[in-house]
Parts: sequence; structure tokens; C-alpha cells
Amino acid sequence: MKTIPIRVCGDFWFNPDEVAAELDQVAGKDTVVLDLQAEGPGLDCLKVTDMVNNYCSKYGVNPDKILIDHWSNNAEPVPYTVINLPIRSHFFSLSENYWLDRIPKSTHNHVFGYFIGRRSIPRAVIMHHLHHVYGSKILFSCLKTNMDTPWRNTGTGVHLEHLKDWLPVDQHTDFINWWDTNPIPSVDDHFLYDQYCSGSTTNRDLLKYYNQFDIEIVSESYTRGLSFFPTEKTVRPLMSAKPIIVQGPCNYLKNLQALGFETYNSLWDESYDLFEGVQRWELMKKLIDHIMNMNPVEYSELINQAAVVALRNRNHLAKIIKIDK
Repeated sequence: MKTIPIRVCGDFWFNPDEVAAELDQVAGKDTVVLDLQAEGPGLDCLKVTDMVNNYCSKYGVNPDKILIDHWSNNAEPVPYTVINLPIRSHFFSLSENYWLDRIPKSTHNHVFGYFIGRRSIPRAVIMHHLHHVYGSKILFSCLKTNMDTPWRNTGTGVHLEHLKDWLPVDQHTDFINWWDTNPIPSVDDHFLYDQYCSGSTTNRDLLKYYNQFDIEIVSESYTRGLSFFPTEKTVRPLMSAKPIIVQGPCNYLKNLQALGFETYNSLWDESYDLFEGVQRWELMKKLIDHIMNMNPVEYSELINQAAVVALRNRNHLAKIIKIDK
């Protein structure tokens, strides 16, 4: 049995050449296990299925003899044999490590909160736009990082996000110059790699700022193809009873509903969930603009109603992870 790791980082598969070489070494003479390492990408959109199907055809291997291991994605059907498929993302159970007995009461200093770690192109473009349009109306945080920015080093693998897809070429220079000044601090002074350290408190430390805003804009790790892998980015506001607007893959909110959570379609337009990528973001922008332009009475009523839904979601999460409220 040959185990081959599939290394992904968001919507970027960065070791396809290595996988192709290892598959050719096996050449149909042994069972292949593709290890997704507890990640939840869409395999078709990243061309993993193309490579595996070509391998099966070349060496006469039945696709159901290919094993997919540690793949945290229940949304995409594949012709392979999936083993160790979790019922739900492990980030739900990990929220026990930073569960708050009392939810933070908002001081309404900011309408939205937007926090990013790894600077993917979509996240960076979204933060750039929100900062320029709304400034102090949004609480921002960007983890410190020494990693190459994706608009300079896209790697040699399969990358689904390019700056040209998100911004006109004549805006690239200003965008890159803005990010080169490192304008957005990390509110809790954490580095990107802190979250991988033993005993890390990155999620808990960020919660100290959850009383300062009303709605969280979430940018998930996987945003393309058939994928559903809620990470701490979604679970943290669920736990903290914060309403959410999510940059994620198509049907992300629908899949949350299938787990028993409520979304906010009774309060605002969630048609953005039918799309991914730039199309999704364009509809999210309209929704954010709509909320930002509400008069104080309308806004207060909206937030009060959204808080009721958010509290029910927190209670549902508590049941899932068996925490006594």
C-alpha cells in the first residue's frame, strides 16, 4: 500500500508534480492511498480527480481501488473509496478549547469584524476594499506573516486564485504598494505560525475583541468547487453568537443549514450563497453596503433580530460538542 500526501493550502494544490511522479512509480502495482491530511478542498476543481482518472486509465486501475484518506469534505461525490470521512469538520470539537461561558455583549463600536491569517488573494482584495470604503466602521485584524504574498509567488502547482481575476490590471500596483506598507495590524499581536504551535491561544485571544462589532465577515479556507469544510473562522463566530456573512464555496450556507444551523435569509439577502469567487464577493459587497446604509432604527432592529438567530446557533453548537450551557 502506497500513501501519497496531497498538499493543499486553501484553493492551491502545491505538489501535483510530486504526486504524479509517485503515481507513476506505483504504476498500478499497489494500492494507492491519497492522504488529504485532514483538509477539505474540492478535488475536481483542483484537478486532483483529473490526475487520478488519468492514472487509472493509463494503468488499468479501477477508480474504487483508489483510497482517499483524511479528507474533510462531505460535499463532493467522487468515484474513489473514501476512508476515515468525518461526520463534520474537526474544528467544531476544537471549539471546546476556547468556549466562552458568556457571550461578549457588543459595544457597537464597529458594524463588522474582518479577520484574516494567511493572505490569499481574495482575502487581501476584500480587506483592501473594505478598509478603503469603510475604514473605522470595521474592526480589522491581519496576522503577522513572513510568507511570500500570493500575488508575487503563485507557486508551480494548481492555483485557483489570481490577482487579475479580482482586480483590473491598472489597479495592481496601488494594491501591492498598499499591502507592502503592512497597513493592517494584528490586534492580538499574533503571527500566522502561532496557530500551529503547541498550546496556541490564537482563537481565544481574538475573542477579547468580539464585543466591539456586530457582524463577522468570514473568509473561509476553501472557497472554490464542491467543498464544505468549516474551520475556526466559521466556528468561532457560531460559538460567540455573532451573525455571519461568508466568503466561501457555493452552497456553504446551505450546508451549514444541513447541520442544523440557521442562517440569516429571513433578515437579509443570502443569494450570494449560490455563487463562488468574484461573483460571490460582488453580491456580498451589495449586502454589506445595504447594511452600512441603514438608518439607526433599522440597523438596531436588524441586529436585535440577528442576535436571536445567532444565540440559537450557539446553543446548537453546544449540543453538537456536548457542552452544558
